[in-house]
Amino acid sequence: MQLKVIISLLLWTSLNACLFCQSQDWKKETTKDGTITVWSQFTTRDNESGKDVQVLKYRCFTTTGIARSKLVATFRNTVNHKNFMQYTEVCRELSRASPNEWLVYYAIDTPWPLPDSDCVTLFQLTESADQKATVIKGTARPTAYARQGVKRMEYNDTKYTFKELGKETYVEIEAAFTPVTNAPKWLIKGWFPEGPGNLLKKLIKTASYDTP
Repeated sequence: MQLKVIISLLLWTSLNACLFCQSQDWKKETTKDGTITVWSQFTTRDNESGKDVQVLKYRCFTTTGIARSKLVATFRNTVNHKNFMQYTEVCRELSRASPNEWLVYYAIDTPWPLPDSDCVTLFQLTESADQKATVIKGTARPTAYARQGVKRMEYNDTKYTFKELGKETYVEIEAAFTPVTNAPKWLIKGWFPEGPGNLLKKLIKTASYDTP
């Protein structure tokens, strides 16, 4: 059984890695403790005003002995987000259309040289047909909540995947976002791979403490 789990994990990660390898701009790194793999990419795009802005993308993944159901329950509880979302000062659920769709407001106390900002995200949760994988997608909804006097993130897409692999759970975070102002390249370079890695570690740690 353990061998099957290892083979499944290798196939899962290898298939996804191949998709990322198709672009030479993606950089693969491992966190200092060797527990989390992080792929990152830095690009630019034209925003709605035609201005060239930054786009940061990353994908990080690992496995944990914590049950998928507990990880998902931890994420469903919006109060927990402040424990793993970096620099988040305020985390408030604005509405919940259903158990699997909810809107969240984040106020972010970003360190210098970036200004403070906020973000409004719509989360949508789906389960696989075999009930062994959960995907939670987050999409920016900048106009869904009144402006609060700070710059708001207009582009911020995230995807959290929790997949059962025998007694282990595969956990993956994918994100693509544009900072509210262009960040220095030295700051971006210094954030990878530990920034995304720490977010994933804190999510798992929060689940380990969270009441089932």
